[in-house]
Amino acid sequence: MTKRFFTAIFLSIMGVILFAAEPLVTLDGDASYALGVVIGSQMEQLGIGFDEQRFSSGFYEHMGGSSTLGVDEAIALVSAAFAPGSLESASSLGSDASYALGVAIANQLTDDGVVISFNNEQFSNGLISVRSGSSVIAVNEAVEKVEGIIAAASETAAKENLEKSEEFMVANAKKSGVATTDSGLQYAVVLKGGGDRPNGDSTVTVNYEGRLIDGTVFDSSYERGEPAQFPLAEVIQGWTEGIQLMNVGSKFTFFIPPNLGYGDMAGIPIPPNSVLIFDVELLKIEN
Repeated sequence: MTKRFFTAIFLSIMGVILFAAEPLVTLDGDASYALGVVIGSQMEQLGIGFDEQRFSSGFYEHMGGSSTLGVDEAIALVSAAFAPGSLESASSLGSDASYALGVAIANQLTDDGVVISFNNEQFSNGLISVRSGSSVIAVNEAVEKVEGIIAAASETAAKENLEKSEEFMVANAKKSGVATTDSGLQYAVVLKGGGDRPNGDSTVTVNYEGRLIDGTVFDSSYERGEPAQFPLAEVIQGWTEGIQLMNVGSKFTFFIPPNLGYGDMAGIPIPPNSVLIFDVELLKIEN
């Protein structure tokens, strides 16, 4: 069991998720309870039993910033409990593993770009009620309730982001040194190289940094300490087009509108309908 296990508990049942710097969805008491029922049901289906009191302690303490376990430590502890030959099992987590499970679930609902604000107590009540069979709402109703709220907020966020992106691209196009192609891709030449140009079937080696319009860096070969290599036919349209404008040895800055990037497909940590800004150095054409 790894951190992805906890991600799966949440993502596999929510269907829609939001990514942003601040919470975009605030669930009231009833919706928070429903969220607990949804997560609790998924845990029940996976056969995860736990000490309710210790689970609640881990959950509340992590939410309040006073957990005695770090997230990685908590995940490792629960993973060990599920390991073959362990004295504990998925159907009966002990005290420490139950506490760790509470920490891990709380972290999964608040970190990694999940931006839902909810009533902690009601969420916990809903989650535990599933195990005791005392839930006041059916699981399918709980799923519909929470998904409806999140989907509405996600649609609003995507629309607002698209408006911001369009405004940015219009203003950016007026800046000195910025060129715009027929597709709407914008670029600025930082350094002009003298080498060959790739074509759409080329595999290239590049150094790059990708960021959002607010300056958030979401990817960087510089931070990884090594260039990246990829076929131009297998990347987003803005890259496929833009890299072909470059000679080997060049450095460009690309401003990629949503329709040439990821569109309304949200990811971590790229919100839906984002402009993507890339500083790219073309180092080599592999073929």
